[in-house]
Amino acid sequence: MNGNIDEFIVACIMNDYKRDDPYILSDAEREEIEAKQMIYQSLISDINIEIGQEASKKDRKLRGDENLSDDTLTYGEIDFIPLAEIIFTIKNRYGGCREGNFYDLGSGTGKPVIAAALLGNFLECKGIELLSSLYEVSLTVKERYDRWVQTQECMLPNNSYPKVSMILDDIFEYDWSDADLILANSTCYDENMIEKIGKIEVSPGTFSISLSNSLPVSSWRIVESVRKRMSWGIATVYIQQKIDLEEERLKILEFGKALDSE
Repeated sequence: MNGNIDEFIVACIMNDYKRDDPYILSDAEREEIEAKQMIYQSLISDINIEIGQEASKKDRKLRGDENLSDDTLTYGEIDFIPLAEIIFTIKNRYGGCREGNFYDLGSGTGKPVIAAALLGNFLECKGIELLSSLYEVSLTVKERYDRWVQTQECMLPNNSYPKVSMILDDIFEYDWSDADLILANSTCYDENMIEKIGKIEVSPGTFSISLSNSLPVSSWRIVESVRKRMSWGIATVYIQQKIDLEEERLKILEFGKALDSE
């Protein structure tokens, strides 16, 4: 075992946990999600996927991509219920996220940012979008959310809701290293892009949700993968957690020593 300890450590860290038993929401959780979905729908009801697709095409043409060949800018959406199920999975199976920042990397019309604000225990939910037409739509969604929050806080002064921010920027230029949960709708991301995301330094314990492609970096451990329906069809959702490689290595070495001593 000692001769192959490094390979063993990498294999343990990168293990892909495909589960045959997706987390099943309790009745109370289902009721909570359905109530929040009604609020969500009231905020985004007229912002359908076609609006996002048209905005994406408009900006891609302006960028000189007349054939719309840049797959990394292809528009798709993660629906409310699948995102809710994933957030509740993280909460109930893996200890939940720290009470901090949610980032949607490539946030489109901003709908997942609003969904996360309603669903998670975050201080701030931020969307980073490169295409200005999509960003402009997301500002409309943010303004509606802000007005709704003001109404709720007037009715129930002790209630608090996450701040929502929409940011027009490149995800590789904007600093999101303070993330506690990131969402990457990575179905159309190329290998270099998804690897580059995985190499951004964030704190150990941070969770990521990515679609179709996992973050292929050893410091991101896959804790679960599960199939969910999205706007374009069924996709594999990867839940990963940032780990301290040296700390994990020491743990496994200690485990190996304990086995050797038996």
